Amino acid sequence: MNKTLYRLAYRNIVKYKKHYIFVSLIIIFISVFYSTYSIVQTSYFQVSRLWNEQEYGSWYFYGQIAEPEKFDKVAYQYEDKNGFEYAYLFDQGKTENEWRVSYADQSFFELCQIRLVEGQFPQNEDEIMISEELKEDYQLNQILEIRTSSIEERELKIVGIVHNSQERYFSDIYTNIPDKYETTTIFSDRNLAVRKENMGDYYVLDISLPHFTEHYSGTVIDVELDTDNHWEHNPYGYNHNESMANFQEKQTDLFILLQVLLITSFVLITFTSASLKQRVQEFALMRGIGMTTRQLILMSFYENVLCLIIAIMIGTLLSPLISYIIMLGVDSLLGYFAFILSSQQLFVNGVIILICMSITLLYPISKSSKRALSGTFDSYTFQYIQVRYRNLHYQNKWRLAWRELKTNKKMHFFLIIVLCFHTGLFLINTIITTYNELSQEESLENYTTVEYEKTKRLSIFGEYDLSSLNIPNTYYTYVKSDIPCQYENQDVFLNQVFTCDQEIIEKSDIKGRKPVNDYEALIVGDISPYHLEENVSEGEIQTVHTNMDRLLIGDTLVLNNQEIEIVGSIEPADTIETRTWYGDDYYEGYYTAIDYGIYISSPLYQKIKDGYESEYINIFYEDDNERNLYIQNIEKLYPELLGNIEIQDHYIFGFSNLNSAPETFFNSYVLCGSFVICIFLCSFMNKNEMVSRKNDYALMQLIGMTKKDLLIKQLLKGFIIFIIITCFNLLLIALECFYLRYFLFPYVEFIIVSMITLIVCFIVYSFPLLTILKKKPLDNLIKTE
Repeated sequence: MNKTLYRLAYRNIVKYKKHYIFVSLIIIFISVFYSTYSIVQTSYFQVSRLWNEQEYGSWYFYGQIAEPEKFDKVAYQYEDKNGFEYAYLFDQGKTENEWRVSYADQSFFELCQIRLVEGQFPQNEDEIMISEELKEDYQLNQILEIRTSSIEERELKIVGIVHNSQERYFSDIYTNIPDKYETTTIFSDRNLAVRKENMGDYYVLDISLPHFTEHYSGTVIDVELDTDNHWEHNPYGYNHNESMANFQEKQTDLFILLQVLLITSFVLITFTSASLKQRVQEFALMRGIGMTTRQLILMSFYENVLCLIIAIMIGTLLSPLISYIIMLGVDSLLGYFAFILSSQQLFVNGVIILICMSITLLYPISKSSKRALSGTFDSYTFQYIQVRYRNLHYQNKWRLAWRELKTNKKMHFFLIIVLCFHTGLFLINTIITTYNELSQEESLENYTTVEYEKTKRLSIFGEYDLSSLNIPNTYYTYVKSDIPCQYENQDVFLNQVFTCDQEIIEKSDIKGRKPVNDYEALIVGDISPYHLEENVSEGEIQTVHTNMDRLLIGDTLVLNNQEIEIVGSIEPADTIETRTWYGDDYYEGYYTAIDYGIYISSPLYQKIKDGYESEYINIFYEDDNERNLYIQNIEKLYPELLGNIEIQDHYIFGFSNLNSAPETFFNSYVLCGSFVICIFLCSFMNKNEMVSRKNDYALMQLIGMTKKDLLIKQLLKGFIIFIIITCFNLLLIALECFYLRYFLFPYVEFIIVSMITLIVCFIVYSFPLLTILKKKPLDNLIKTE
């Protein structure tokens, strides 16, 4: 039987070749468009990236770094399959003519594309290079007298001229004096700066301050902020965080694919339904000779799927050729050629389109096949007008328009969905864009809570004896704060030193090794000794708190006249990882011992007489029932602790300006194209419906309705649709303003969108009527027995 159905399907394709050729051309166009767009987008991105990196450098982030040596020790942690690139520019001040003077090595010139135009790079300390901007005033081998805040006045010889890829970020004069500089600017190929602010129970990424902390080394990086409180970066650069770039690329491809599938589905449903309506008598005859509904469905399905497969294959094969031609044109303009073709991606895209389109076709095919016996051969039916002529003549045009809208709901629903989708996207994006431009205040109302896994505990501050309660996993920690010591031959202070039950140390994950005597210690967290300096300002003595380098494994310090060596660090038991708006990872660690400090042995701790001493009791638990039981027993033993037992079982983080959502992502060209195609489809569907009901319009003319009356009725239908869409857009604007908690009504954009919507509604409902009336339906009305 399947062989017979295949033959019938092939015969029907030949018989209705005009319809299938037209549908196949549409599928070929859609397939070529999507596949070509995907290839060209990926290839052009690579071309643009190569061009920009060649012209403007491959750096992305820059900022003044406080401790470059400290950063160099941990920079290896950024390495990935593509490598991690960074370089330093050492600022040496400005001359009397406001020329910026700096020192940089070869890696900086390569990273930032500072190209040598004439001469050579400096080899000695008395040689310099100048930028092309100074070439008009100075020449090679000329001697300059230069003095800056870090370089004493001296004569330097010009040995080279360089081209700065960008003016504002780089220097006018480059020296070969590496040991005299004021500040250091780091240039890297990805974001580095993360700011951690402790605000009570919250840890917030605060982008309103210029001082940031690099989260691997802990060194301070000062960055410039633009008017929108965003980090300044290379406007022609690319964040070399490949995972973020791949995510954005896949997000774009997915959105385009969904939009293409949506448009193609509407096209197929429209033309397939129109074609099958014309074959209703043929289906009825086939049912009459014994074909079942399932066989009719399979026959029609084979017809359409065969055309789909051929069209998608042709479109998929044509897209690489068209993409190659487009990229050749780009090569002739930019001088860079890239053609990235993934056969696997093309195959997957083609299969996805084929599956989705095949599923889409099942609806009109099954509907027509199931209603095959409802075809009629001997009479016409008038579904719109089932009243007497005399009553119809006096019917109100508004009521008649509304009645026709209710009769054929599907086409009108489709028009409403299409217009609401496109106008809604435009209005929402307009509101969000305007809101982000006007709103500069930060919002900290939404937070995300992350439960701890290993460090759920009760913390009690003070000296209490809980041994009588026999609570397991109870540990005592003794802390002394602001302890004087000597570090790098300087008198400094330590924020905290502590000792605790040895069992906690045994359970902890230690990087390095455990202490084996009283003169070895462990570090917990980022610990930096600090020293205090007194300055006199405006007659008042002010104390300045200055941090030194972070303590690392292998460092030594003198504590209580004993040399202490750092032999290991306690790793976090719980690490909370979040992602910032800019694609950077943000970490916060939680420990089983104490949040931060230096662990020392109990005998050494007892010898320390300085500092402020305190005691903590940590009770670890697994579930809420266990926690509540512990709290109840402790409060019975010590009533003064009622409400003073701190529960540490979760982490709350929030971001500034959370309610300001990112702009609605869509490609404007694709959106405009889909809007035009959908309008065409709506006009076609309305025309097809009016052609099938031409006898109704003949009857309306028969009872005395003029062409003007019919046109007014159609315009009223369009106006009703316009009112529905306008109400939906107003509701959408209200919901968006409610979400943003800021009332912002785009008057101008709303008026423009409303006018376009009204014109489209009038066109969709009036133009097909003019085509019908030209054929004089009243003269062609055929009376049957």
